[in-house]
Amino acid sequence: MIWLTWHQHRSEAIGLAALLTVLGVLALIAGLPMYAAYQGDGVAACHEAATETAACSQIVDSFRDTFGGLPMLAAGQLNLLPLIIGVLIGAPLLAREYEQGTWQLAWTQAVPRTRWIITKLALVLTAVASVAIALSAMLSWWLSPFVRSPFSVERFNYGVLVLPGYFLLAVAIGILAGAVIKRAIPAMVATLAVFLPIRILVEFWLRPRFMTPVTTVDPVPGSSALTHQLTSGKNWVLETFLVGPSGDRLTDSQEYHLLGGGQVDQATLAEHGLKEGVIYHPASRFWEFQLIESAIYGGLALVVLLLAVWRIRRW
Repeated sequence: MIWLTWHQHRSEAIGLAALLTVLGVLALIAGLPMYAAYQGDGVAACHEAATETAACSQIVDSFRDTFGGLPMLAAGQLNLLPLIIGVLIGAPLLAREYEQGTWQLAWTQAVPRTRWIITKLALVLTAVASVAIALSAMLSWWLSPFVRSPFSVERFNYGVLVLPGYFLLAVAIGILAGAVIKRAIPAMVATLAVFLPIRILVEFWLRPRFMTPVTTVDPVPGSSALTHQLTSGKNWVLETFLVGPSGDRLTDSQEYHLLGGGQVDQATLAEHGLKEGVIYHPASRFWEFQLIESAIYGGLALVVLLLAVWRIRRW
């Protein structure tokens, strides 16, 4: 079974290995001088400083302009890689067996049908998860000097727990689609149609609601010392707002009527007795959020794979 699975999927395995190799070489070539500059030019010290100065802003901007283009481009282009893997590897996994008729030979051999599908799935999914973990480690190392907040899309979506979940669910959906539809191209379309809405729903609607966000209001009217500290660090800021003298939060219309549009300085806020507030998730919740989201994707992947196995056994 191991040799047969390798023989059937060696082209996909070679392609994934080649992708990782190319990305790894690029990351090393660009990353080693990048990290040398990160320490030597004072960027790391600026990131750790309690207050942001004009000199630090210039140093960080120069560093980002020099080294940030390639890793940020890679992060943007690879965001849909789990879906691509699900379409190209998951969907044809069983659909190709039906289209080519090889299932008839596989299921009439000494290996029982259930053992055949479980062994096949275990080998393929282990390889896919390994690729995801390696990719996560590489991109996290490459991106961390540019993206301070671990909750940023670039850092969170490539987390070592979440990224394998994306890969496994996309491949699992493709496998089930192939088992049900029995045609590779329609199964690929079905994988796209199912996985993408799930990814969007979790990332943009569920993720901010994994835990109750923290609400903090600066105690001094016109002062933004506390809120600036919270919004300029590694926390995930969901929303900022203003609080009136009565302690009630201003609506957008009230804020516009009182202050007009555009930027408002601290002196104006102090004049009107307004305090700044922020709703956020602390950076310390990063691993909790990673665990929650990976559990969602892992649980869905397990259910989908069990349905695929049940479909094979019933067919």
